Amino acid sequence: MAAPGRTSAAGIFSNLATFSSMYWLLAALHLSILYYLIAKPLRSKIPSSLELFLVVFVLIWLDFILVSYTLSAFKALGNSFLFIGLSIAYAAAFIPLLHYVEPFAPDKPWQRQIPAATLFGYLIIIIGVVMLACNIYIACRLVPTNGDTISYRYPRPFLYLANGNLMHFTQGVDARLYDYPFNGVILQSFFVHHQLEFPAFTLSSCFCWALVGLAIYRTCRNLEAPKLACIAAGWLVCSSPQVLIQATSGNDEILAAAPLVVGLLMLHRWLTTQAPSHLLLAAVCAGIAFGTKLHFGFYWPLVAAMALSGVLYFLWKPSEAWAAAKPHLLPFTFAVLIVAALAVPFAVINVVQEGRFMSASITGMINRPFDFAVGLQTTVLYTSQLFVGPILDLLGFVSRSASREVNAFLIETFFFWVNNAAPFTAFDDRFPGPWYSADPSEFTLFVGFTPYLIVAGGYLAYRTKSAPLLSRIFMGILAASFVVWLITFSFNTRYVGAIGTYFTYCLSVAGPAIAIFWFPTGSPRLERFKIWLLGFVLICNFMMSYWILTRVGHRNVRMASERGSNTMRKHLQYMDSRIVKEFSNAPRVHIRYTHWLMGMYMLMRASPRPIYTHAGHDVIAPGVMNVTVLPAEPRYGHLPLQVYPPGSPNGLTYLGIWNSVLGNEYTFVSGLDVEKRYPEASGYIVMDTTLEKQDNSFSIHISPEIRGLAKDSAFQYKYRIVNTLTDEVLAEVPFSEKAGQKLVANGKLTDKVALDVTVSDGAREYTVRAFPGGSKALLPRLDEQARQEAKAAKEAKEAAESNR
Repeated sequence: MAAPGRTSAAGIFSNLATFSSMYWLLAALHLSILYYLIAKPLRSKIPSSLELFLVVFVLIWLDFILVSYTLSAFKALGNSFLFIGLSIAYAAAFIPLLHYVEPFAPDKPWQRQIPAATLFGYLIIIIGVVMLACNIYIACRLVPTNGDTISYRYPRPFLYLANGNLMHFTQGVDARLYDYPFNGVILQSFFVHHQLEFPAFTLSSCFCWALVGLAIYRTCRNLEAPKLACIAAGWLVCSSPQVLIQATSGNDEILAAAPLVVGLLMLHRWLTTQAPSHLLLAAVCAGIAFGTKLHFGFYWPLVAAMALSGVLYFLWKPSEAWAAAKPHLLPFTFAVLIVAALAVPFAVINVVQEGRFMSASITGMINRPFDFAVGLQTTVLYTSQLFVGPILDLLGFVSRSASREVNAFLIETFFFWVNNAAPFTAFDDRFPGPWYSADPSEFTLFVGFTPYLIVAGGYLAYRTKSAPLLSRIFMGILAASFVVWLITFSFNTRYVGAIGTYFTYCLSVAGPAIAIFWFPTGSPRLERFKIWLLGFVLICNFMMSYWILTRVGHRNVRMASERGSNTMRKHLQYMDSRIVKEFSNAPRVHIRYTHWLMGMYMLMRASPRPIYTHAGHDVIAPGVMNVTVLPAEPRYGHLPLQVYPPGSPNGLTYLGIWNSVLGNEYTFVSGLDVEKRYPEASGYIVMDTTLEKQDNSFSIHISPEIRGLAKDSAFQYKYRIVNTLTDEVLAEVPFSEKAGQKLVANGKLTDKVALDVTVSDGAREYTVRAFPGGSKALLPRLDEQARQEAKAAKEAKEAAESNR
C-alpha cells in the first residue's frame, strides 16, 4: 500500500462528507485511462455505446482481478503504485487480444409504438433518474446500517491489502472476513488503493444497481423487444423494494448480479452469432459473478437439465449433434477454464489453509444431513414470504395494525403446523408469518410484486408466438431460473429470517423475461390479464419506491437531509473526534477481534490512510496502534475502571465512543505513546462479565481475563450485587487476588439491581457500578462532554460578568 498519509479526516463528521479531491481526481484519472485503453479497440466492433460501456466495465474488473492475482503471488497486494501501474500495463496488453473480438451485429430498427407508449417510456426514465439521484445522495450522506456490511464486507479490502496477498490473514475471528469469495473485494480494493473516503464503497453498490437496470435494458433490446418493454423491464427490477434498497446497503448480491446480467447479454450474442469471442466474454462475466457470491450454485438443476438435454440429443442424433458441437469444443473448453480461474481460487485457498470449503458461519444454515421435510417446509415458508408478504407490506404502509392482524390470521389458519425447532430453522430463528415485520427495512422487505411478472412471464413465453423463437426460449429459461433458484435454495437450507436480500440476485438474472409481456399473444383474455398485472405491479413498485426512498428504514432521503448531531448519531455517523484524529495520524492500526458483528468499517471510515490489520490478539510491535472496541451498554457486560495513574504506559487509553449496529461502542487504544497525549483518559482496564438468568435467580460471571491489565499488577477484587432501592446486598465476594468469580443472587433481575466492582492496589480503591440490564454507557461521549463543559464555563463567565 502507498505510504499512509497524514491528512485529517475530521471532515467526515460534517453533515456533508468532505472528500479529498486529489485522491478522487487521481482515481478518476486511473479509471479513465483504463477505460480508454480497453474501449479503443472495441469501439469499431460494438456499435452500441451502452453495450460497449457494459463490456468495458467487466473487463476493467477482470483487469483488477488479474493484477491482484499477480501482486498476491509476490505478497505485494498492498502496493498501490504497483497496482496502478500494473493495471494500466494489463489494460494495454488487452489491446491486441481485443482485436480478435468478432463484431457485434448492429441493432435492428425499433418497432413503431404509439405516442402514449413513448411518453410513458420517458416518464419511466425520468423516475429512474430521480431514483438514481436519490440513491447517490443517500450513499454520500449516510453510511450503511447493515451489520454484515460494516463488520466484514467493507473491511475485507483493507485487511487483504495489509496482508499483502489473498491468503487467510488471520484465524480465530469472524471467518467471513477471509474465506468468502473475493472478486467483489478486489473490485472495492480500488478504493483502498486510492485512499477514498467512505462514500466510495456505497457508491459502488449504487453503480452496480444502475448497471443491472442498464444490462437488463440492453439484453431486452437484443431480444428484439419493443422500446417500452426494454425500459420497463430494467426499471421494474431496479424499483423492486429489496433491489432498490441494495443500491445503498452494501450487500454483495447486487455486485454479483451486475456482471452476471452482462454475461446473459454476451451469452445471447453468442447464441445469435456463434462467435467464440462472445462466448469467452460471457465466461469472463460468469467467472467474475461466481467468484463474488456463492448464489450461482443454486442454479445447478437448470444447468444439469440443459446438459442432460444435450446428452439425450447426442444419443438421439449422434452425427448431427457432433457436427453441431465440434466447432465449439475448443471455445467451450476455454470458457470453462476462464470461469474456473475466476471463481475457484477462494475455495482452493480455503481447502489448502484450513481443509474446508466454507466456514461454519454458512454451514449452519445448510440442510445437512439432507432432510426432505426440512427442505419442503423452508420452500413453503420462503414462497409465502415472497408472494404473500408484498401484499401485507403494501397494506402495512397504510395500516400496520391491519397487516399485523391479517398476518396473525394467516399464521393461525395456514401456518399452525410450522416447526420452529432445529433442524428446521437455523440460528434460533422463528417463522414470523408471511409478513416479516411491522418495521419495513432492508432486513424485512422482499422483492415486491415483480416475481409475479417473472412467473407469469414463463407461461407467456410458451404462449406468445409473435416473439422470435430464440427470444422466447431465452426468456422462458430466465423465468424458469427464478423458480429453480427459489426451490433449490430453499431445499438446501434451513429457514433463516431477514434474507430477502438473497432474492435480489435471482430476480436480477431473471429480469429480461419481463419483456415478454410486450409481445402480443393473440388472445384477448391474456392481453387483458397482462395489462392488469403490469399496471398493478408498475403502480405498486412506484408507490413502494417512493416510500423506501423517503420513509423506510435507517437510510432515506429525508434522514439524509436532516442536520444536527442527533441525526448523525441516529445513522451511525457519530464518532468522537479523538478517534478520528488518532486514526488519521497512525501509520498502522491493529483492531482486535472482541465480538460478533464488530463494525470495523465504522472505525476504518475515520481515515482511509493507515494500514489496517485484524486478529484475535494484540500486536506487540512499534509503530502500531492497538485498538480494542467494546459495546458500551452495561447489558453487554464490559466494565471500564481507571486504575493506573495518568500518563502511565500500563492500561488502555480511552478515545471515546462511536456508534455501531450494537449501539454505542467504547474505543480503547494502546501504543504510539497515546497515553502521553491524553493522560487524563489513560490507565483503564476493562472487566468482562456474563449474565445468566434462571426462573427465580440469576448469576453474574466475572472473567479472569482483564483487558489492559499489566503483568506486574497486584490488584485485589471485590464484587457485590446490590438492590439499589433497598440497599440490600444480594450476593458478595470479598477482596481476593482472584479476578474470576461467580456471584449467584436469588430473585429476579430488575432495573434496580446493580453490580459493584471494586479494585484495590493496597493504597486506593476504584469502584464502578453497572446495571446489568441497563443501556446507559458508563463512560461519556467525549465531544458532548467537552461541549457541555464549554457551555457551562461560558454560562459561568456570563453570570460572573453580570454580577459585577
